[in-house]
Amino acid sequence: MTVVLEIHLVLAFLAALCALVFSWTPGGRRVVNAVVALQFLVGVALAAVMGANHENLPPVLWLHLLIALAVLAAYGMAMRFGKRAGGSATALILSSIGLLLILVNILIGARMAGMWPQAVGPGTSLTVYYTQLDGTTLGTFDVSVRAPQPGESDAARLHDLATYAAVQAVAGPPAQTSAIRFPPSTRVRDVNVNGTTAVVDLSSGVDSNRGSFQENGEFKGLVYTLTGIPSINAVQITIEGRTVETLPGGHLELDAPLRRSDW
Repeated sequence: MTVVLEIHLVLAFLAALCALVFSWTPGGRRVVNAVVALQFLVGVALAAVMGANHENLPPVLWLHLLIALAVLAAYGMAMRFGKRAGGSATALILSSIGLLLILVNILIGARMAGMWPQAVGPGTSLTVYYTQLDGTTLGTFDVSVRAPQPGESDAARLHDLATYAAVQAVAGPPAQTSAIRFPPSTRVRDVNVNGTTAVVDLSSGVDSNRGSFQENGEFKGLVYTLTGIPSINAVQITIEGRTVETLPGGHLELDAPLRRSDW
């Protein structure tokens, strides 16, 4: 998905450049419209990738696509007015609106890509994933996240957030929710973040032979929860401080980091 986002942002910057240089002439507006149309298609591809990975599509992505459509409409109308007698002024106004919308879209795209991080403040929530009883469908619930503490470093904040996410994922959703759950004796012993990988050390309570269906469902929710945190894209599982190839029964390989693409 990172590659798709990068392509999307490159096209957004290209659209802005074209808008600044070319959008004041009829031919230039066609160039801008073509670039924005391509950017819109890449945005649709991004939505498709997220859907294929069973990720919830954030509202900001829909806003991003709607603004791209508004840009296409603005430049389309500008091209029409530019062909009419006395319509040059209206065409310039519409082109200016289109340029402004492109710049807004760049900021939104940068935020989606994590280039413009959002401060975590009071009332901010964390999405926790769990696997439903069919073993495939993901459900979610939100938990509140504390505000950053004065003087708290980014690394410390990330560590605490990842630990909190792991604990919530292992605990699972409320009791009345039907879900595949970790064994009740499973505990999160420690969490560390190395680069873009979260290392989650679990207690030996998880170390039991429950079958591939159960194991996949348990770890799918855990991995999706942690990789929902910006800057984390993989999860390495250890048991009582040790890296293991598999749990008893050999159903799920745990000797390498797990990613969303593994499901």
